[in-house]
Amino acid sequence: MLRGQALLPLVAAIALAGCAGLPDQRLANEALKRGDTATAQRNYQALSDLGYTEAQVGLADIWMTNPDADQLKKAEAAYRAAAKTSPRAQGRLGRLLATKPDATEAELLEAQGLLEQSLGNAGYYPELAAIYQKRGQTEQLAELVKQLQGAYRSGAASAKKVDGVARVLADPTLGTPDPETAKSLLENIAPGYPAAWVSLAQLLYDFPDQGDTAQLQEYLDNGRAADLPRAELLLGRMYYDGKWMTPDAKKAEAHFQRAVDKEVAADYYLGQIYRRGYLGQVYPQKALDHLLKAARNGQNSADFAIAQLFSQGKGTQPNLLNAYVFGQLAKLQDTPQGNELASQLDEQLPPEQRAEAERLLEKERTLRANLLLRAQLEQEHGEEAL
Repeated sequence: MLRGQALLPLVAAIALAGCAGLPDQRLANEALKRGDTATAQRNYQALSDLGYTEAQVGLADIWMTNPDADQLKKAEAAYRAAAKTSPRAQGRLGRLLATKPDATEAELLEAQGLLEQSLGNAGYYPELAAIYQKRGQTEQLAELVKQLQGAYRSGAASAKKVDGVARVLADPTLGTPDPETAKSLLENIAPGYPAAWVSLAQLLYDFPDQGDTAQLQEYLDNGRAADLPRAELLLGRMYYDGKWMTPDAKKAEAHFQRAVDKEVAADYYLGQIYRRGYLGQVYPQKALDHLLKAARNGQNSADFAIAQLFSQGKGTQPNLLNAYVFGQLAKLQDTPQGNELASQLDEQLPPEQRAEAERLLEKERTLRANLLLRAQLEQEHGEEAL
C-alpha cells in the first residue's frame, strides 16, 4: 500500500545537505503527505545524523504517532535535544508534556515554561490554559485570558484560539470549570466565527444553568445556518442521549449522517446505533464500518465498542482473533472496562492464533500512525515540517 522511495546514497545526502532548500527535507514532507512514513523516517534520520536539529523534530513527530511507550520516550528525548536551538521543538515538547495522561507536577511546570516561551510565536493559548486549569493557577489563567482577548482584538490571535481556550475553561476533566468566562469569550467571537455558536450550544448542553432551551436552539440554528457539521453532531447527540430532547434513534441517525466525514464522533455514534440495535435490529457490518472509521480517525472509545462487537457476536458470529486485536487497542485508553475486556480476551485467545493476532495488531497500529501523521500535516495548513 505504501510506495517507498530509494534513499539517496550517503555522499549525495551530504552534498544535498549543504545546498539551500534541502531537497531531502521536502522529500520527507512529501512522503508524509502520502502516508509513506518509512521514506520520511529514512530521510529525517539521514539529516538528523548529519546534525540537522529540525530533522530531529521530524523524527520525533513520527515517533509520537506510535502508542508504544519506548517510541514516545524517544520522541520526548528528541524534542528535548532539539529544543536547545529550535523554537518549534520547544513548543512540541511543551505540548507533549502538557498532554501526558500521567504527567507529574514537575513535567507540568516544565511544559508551562516551554509553552509560555512559545506563546508569542506559536500561540499555544489552549495548551497553556489547560496547564493552568490542571494546576489550579486561577490568577495566571485569568491573565492569559486577558492577553488572549487583547491579541484577538489586535489580530495577533485567531478566533479559533479563543474558541479553544473557551472549551478548556468548560472542560470539567481539566479542573474546576468556568462556564461563565467560557460563555463570555464565545459570545464575543460568535458573530464573526460561526463555529462559536456550536461551542455555545455545547456549553449550554453541558451546563444547563447557563441558559434555556430556546437559547440552545437559537445557537444550534445559527450553527446549522452556517452549515457546520458540529451542529448536526450535537443535535444527533441530543436525540441519542435523550438530553434536552425526547430520545429518537432515527432522528439521531439522520443528524449523525449529515456530520459524517467531517466529525469523527458521528461515525462512532452511528456505529453504536447499529451495534446496539436502536433501530429495531442489529446491523453488524454497518456498525463495524462506522466504528472502524471512527477508531482510525482517533475516536478513543471506538476500539472498545469494536472489541465488544466481535466478542459478543450480536447479529454475527463471535471472532476472538479480531476481538483480541481491538481489545489490545482499547487497552491503550487505560479504562477499567477496557482493561478488563482486554484481559478476558487475552485469556480466551487460542495459542495457535496469537502470532496472527499480533501481526494484525501491528498492521493496524502502523496504519493508524500513517493516518495520524497525514492529519497532523493537513492541520498545520501548509506549514513545512522542517
